[in-house]
Amino acid sequence: MRVASIAMKHSQFQLTALFGPRWICFPIKALRDRGGAPARATNRDGMTGLRLFRLVVDSNEDGQLVAKEVLFDRDSMRVSLEIGTRVSPLEARATALDDQPAALDSRAGQMGTKQGQLEQTEVQTQQQVGEVKTEAGKANEGLANVNQRVNSLDNYQEVETATVYFAPNSSSLSDESKEDLDKLAQDVLTQKAYRIEVAGFADTAGKTSYNQILSGERANAVMHYLEEHGNVPIYRIIAPAGMGTSHEAAPNSTSEGRKLNRRVEVKVLVNQGEVAGGTETSSATVPQQ
Repeated sequence: MRVASIAMKHSQFQLTALFGPRWICFPIKALRDRGGAPARATNRDGMTGLRLFRLVVDSNEDGQLVAKEVLFDRDSMRVSLEIGTRVSPLEARATALDDQPAALDSRAGQMGTKQGQLEQTEVQTQQQVGEVKTEAGKANEGLANVNQRVNSLDNYQEVETATVYFAPNSSSLSDESKEDLDKLAQDVLTQKAYRIEVAGFADTAGKTSYNQILSGERANAVMHYLEEHGNVPIYRIIAPAGMGTSHEAAPNSTSEGRKLNRRVEVKVLVNQGEVAGGTETSSATVPQQ
């Protein structure tokens, strides 16, 4: 060891000495001797309490302090340095531990933010689930409507009828019959998904084969009039049928009864399945024939 300097400040000495590769400063408490003898000072390690050295100083002619004697306890110095070397990492670790609460608080803040984001995501997910359920309800409702429409495709409702009468052995329309057919054709313009059924009949006068043909001619006469004068589209009229002398409206034993049997019955039928689905437009939008 080499002593570099001794300084005195506020009744304390400070010794700067070189230990190996580094300089170390030791504060020294002065022990003044009242009798003028050289003062003595001791130093103990503040951490371990070990005595490091003993210093004897005196003043020279110029009043300067001169180190008379510096005695070191080699074992105490070595132990003190070893303890200091071990304590430094512990102090660094203690500092790191002191910084951990702030890091934990920051982590807690981040977790809180993430929790808020998760809660927001959960709310959005619940909203999406609600929307999916709503769409599923609409789909089920639509499916129910489709099923109802399919079941109603064969369901025709009779909304209007007309009956026209003919003279014996004739298929010509009277003026009164034409007026009845004109009214029917006008009324169907507001209908949707309708079909017109035309059935011709005859009385029992004459041969059965002739009456069968005559009933068909009467049905065709009504169909052509509706198409040509009533502007009813062809596809709206079901193929007319001649029913002969079947389905009597009255007994053929009287002239009045036979008059009622020489007839054509016209029925307007509306398909309930097509109307429910809204797939049909009114005949007013159909091009005129």
